[in-house]
Amino acid sequence: MFFVESVDILDGQVRNVFVSMRSGGREGVIVAARGLIEAAKNGDRFLVLEQGRRYEGTPGKLEYRTMEFDRYAIRLESRADQPIAERRAKTLTLLQLVTDASPLNLGEVMWRFGLPIVALLVTLLAIPLAYVNPRVGRSVNLIIAVLLFASYLNVLNTVQAYVQQGRLAFMIGAWVVHAVVLALVLVLFARRVYMQHWLPQWLLPAKRARTRAA
Repeated sequence: MFFVESVDILDGQVRNVFVSMRSGGREGVIVAARGLIEAAKNGDRFLVLEQGRRYEGTPGKLEYRTMEFDRYAIRLESRADQPIAERRAKTLTLLQLVTDASPLNLGEVMWRFGLPIVALLVTLLAIPLAYVNPRVGRSVNLIIAVLLFASYLNVLNTVQAYVQQGRLAFMIGAWVVHAVVLALVLVLFARRVYMQHWLPQWLLPAKRARTRAA
């Protein structure tokens, strides 16, 4: 359990840190003047504390150990969300992200390049969904459009988290979601144009029957 007095988003530092931890039946308390969250190349995160003390002992016993340190690293649990580290990556320029090609930075690069593609594909997706069937009304297409847009962003966020954790290669995550949405756009365009307007007359049983009757 971590408690911090303040967080500097620009450099990712935390100040006046208090850490409570338990391991093997022993409890420990760490206090430090400042700390910094660092991400290794394999995606592991470490809380690096500077200028602090650690108190460790067993509850109910008088024996406690005190240790002073200048630098102390604690490995954090790997999670999909990395708030401070992600905010630090968002403050970097594109050149800095590409130069330091860590999984976290590559995930940020994927997100930055993905947003213009999302805007383009969503615009194209709105064209076939803009068609309104008078018998159905506008609400159905509007609901479908909102669900598709929300699903698009949620899946893209999930893929970004996989890239940042090193569970998915950047070269795959950068295009796979957009490719699926592009395929959906093409299918909707084909359904709107070919299946509703350009089908041959002999494929339309109702029209063929009316033609024979006439």
